[in-house]
Amino acid sequence: VTLSWEKVRGATGYQIYMMNSEGKFEKIATTKELKYVKTGLKKGSTYSFRVRAYKKLDSKTLYSSYKTYTVKAK
Repeated sequence: VTLSWEKVRGATGYQIYMMNSEGKFEKIATTKELKYVKTGLKKGSTYSFRVRAYKKLDSKTLYSSYKTYTVKAK
């Protein structure tokens, strides 16, 4: 599946999380791109992802709220 999102002004990058078999979200990637491709998924199965922007500011990291995606693998 390919996830894509709109640019968040001032963001350093984006963190991608995927729901595991226990129903908890785990971080699977960090990117500066506006899309992420997840391979190796079972065709016809539904998966949940969350994406949030982050910004590094001095010694702190600030995070946006999550955007959740539910997608079916083709």
